[in-house]
Amino acid sequence: MKPPEIPLGERESEELEFKQTEAADSKRSISRSVVAMLNARGGRIWIGIRESQGSAIEVQGVPDHERKRRELRNHLIDSIEPSPRADEVAVGDYEHGGVHVLVIEVRPDATRRPYAALWENGRFFHLRVADRTRFLTREELRSSFAREARDVPEPAKALEKAKEEAAKREPGLWIRLQPTRDLDEPWNRARGEELLPPAATGNRPSGWTFTGSMTEVRNRQQGIEIVRKGGYVSTVLSNDGLIEFHARLAALEHERHGIHPLALAEYTVSILRLASHLYADRSAIRWLAALALFGVKGVELRPYSPSSMGFLETYPGHPHRIAAGDVVVDPPLVLSADDLREPDRCAWRLLARVYNTFGYDETEMPREFDRVTGRFRIG
Repeated sequence: MKPPEIPLGERESEELEFKQTEAADSKRSISRSVVAMLNARGGRIWIGIRESQGSAIEVQGVPDHERKRRELRNHLIDSIEPSPRADEVAVGDYEHGGVHVLVIEVRPDATRRPYAALWENGRFFHLRVADRTRFLTREELRSSFAREARDVPEPAKALEKAKEEAAKREPGLWIRLQPTRDLDEPWNRARGEELLPPAATGNRPSGWTFTGSMTEVRNRQQGIEIVRKGGYVSTVLSNDGLIEFHARLAALEHERHGIHPLALAEYTVSILRLASHLYADRSAIRWLAALALFGVKGVELRPYSPSSMGFLETYPGHPHRIAAGDVVVDPPLVLSADDLREPDRCAWRLLARVYNTFGYDETEMPREFDRVTGRFRIG
């Protein structure tokens, strides 16, 4: 990239921030600032420039600059969701007066918002406002998700109609991934059938997945239906790229405690992995991802994993059950092809909103979701 001018004398703003030399080792602080700009209008973050009362006054430089540049770039890729592409976040290294400074160029993609900083067991949504960084409010987060869905009104209407129809079926888990426009290339039915063996999509051979050893493929007018476990679990793959999944409540049940959290998680992960193998190369298309638990009034969902002590305990204030009959992720997520390349993270995003509805936060989700890599793994 072309070296920008060192901004000595300029003041911090919504699109400009200065950090002293020591900040190169404070990766959490930097990812927070990058996320804040990604959720705003973008900008530049300079590292190795001292400021006073908001104005840049001295070029300090960053020792061992090349190593720290690489480490910082790798950290930002791993600590931000969705993981930023090279055209969204670039880390540059520039020489000035015999010393080197780092500058992070932030150019957000509005179709991928909101961005979150990942830290320990949580996701943190920040926003740059003037020369300050603050958290996004709950309403701003909801509006951000809703705005994405409104950008594709016709697919959103079709999704809403499908949700109404699904609510009339037997109680259970419903997931639908719908392309926001026609596919550039015809849907490949043979490719869909190639992915029926669980290992083909990275799923367990005998897990809570859309496919397995007891699977029947039924022809449909516009695609195929994959049915397993005596009809308790079914998945429709349509010629237009649609994926629709349904699992009866009986397929989700824990032997003693309502919904089995690992069944809920693994079914969801398996469908996102299927979508990833089918469509992650369709870079020009976005997908609406919806999830609902229908007919679960009074049904229990406990926090954590069944093997953990927290799962067996009862906490005051933990609802475990909801008074309403349905739990619906509304508005739906809008996923890009880049998002689909990390299907387990997409599943996490959907399920986090389910757990929020039950009154939990993300730290109370099953530990089988690796907080660092985002991967889901049982055993």
